[in-house]
Amino acid sequence: MCRGCFSTALFDHRLAADAPGLLAALAPTRRQLIAAPVAGAGLAAAGAPAALAADGGAAEVIFRGGRILPMPGLPAVQALAIGGGRILGLGSESAVARLRTKATRVVELDGRVLMPGFIDPHNHAVLSALILELLTDVGYDKNRTRRALLDQLRAMAARTPPGQWVTASNFDNLLQGGELSREELDSVSSAHPIFVWYTNAHTACVNSLALETAKIAPDIEDLPGGGHFGRDAGGRLDGMVYEESAILKFAPFVLPRVTPQLAAKALGDYLRKAAAAGNTLLHEPGTFRSEWIDAAVRLSPHAPCRTSASLMYEDMAGYEKYRSHGLGARATQFSGALFSLYGVKIVGDGSNQSKTGAQTVPYLDGTSGSPNFDGPTLKRMV
Repeated sequence: MCRGCFSTALFDHRLAADAPGLLAALAPTRRQLIAAPVAGAGLAAAGAPAALAADGGAAEVIFRGGRILPMPGLPAVQALAIGGGRILGLGSESAVARLRTKATRVVELDGRVLMPGFIDPHNHAVLSALILELLTDVGYDKNRTRRALLDQLRAMAARTPPGQWVTASNFDNLLQGGELSREELDSVSSAHPIFVWYTNAHTACVNSLALETAKIAPDIEDLPGGGHFGRDAGGRLDGMVYEESAILKFAPFVLPRVTPQLAAKALGDYLRKAAAAGNTLLHEPGTFRSEWIDAAVRLSPHAPCRTSASLMYEDMAGYEKYRSHGLGARATQFSGALFSLYGVKIVGDGSNQSKTGAQTVPYLDGTSGSPNFDGPTLKRMV
């Protein structure tokens, strides 16, 4: 499961198309971040495993005094030197010391571990950043019990004028007491429409006033692309909302217009947190628009970590101008950039967390989920 596994359609009606504004303000630079003496700091292990790189050069930073793990399968070394965004040398302290100059900064690890940075192959950075910026986090880190969760929602409603929306995100049904329900949210407030987005982003729950405000008819049928609404044993809407096309019914109410300035702040904060956790590359599968590509290429050298993206199937026309760079197994590389394109995404089913992900082996309750497209349609799309 993932956070934010949906297309940018959810933000299309609210998101300004100023791509440079969206991706700007990503200081500090990657080089500045890499040089920071953080325990377990992430470094791209791009250098040769020999004691010193063949081309040598002067080190900007030398790490020593801890356990330094180069590429997997190679033995630990005593010291590592970087310069110009590359690993210049690694090996014994005496060997690496040859790259030291008066300007070289020496970082004493004091017994800590230095290792290659993590690559996160499924991270919806742009939309996750916006969701966490725009909707109040009610997740497990904030509320370890169901009672605490409901208390937070009631407190949010108490300070919100009647009739205005109470919007929350990051709810985890597996850790916070199971699925929410229409009745449970009605007990929080009947004077406010309430929308709670699950951390998997395939699912949400709303109260009765939210259904009424969004004009969700009691007899609403399933929507294209797998969108549907949950029902109780009597066939009444139970407040559960599944998949993008159904969640889109609420987007105009719960998502304010996103300015480039707000988006830049949200994304910058998100990428800095990801880099501080040791990530040196985040891959954005699908939730990235083709009109952002050129800006992402230009601004990538200043981002806190490397980024890559897959476009959505619905955005294939936007891929045309980049096809000559490679598609699929050959990632699209851009000269001098720390951004690349890789593959195309089709949201084929839902989330395992809500048991809407299609499985060949059933879940423990006997259900198996269902695909968002039938076989012939999916084959045609591929």
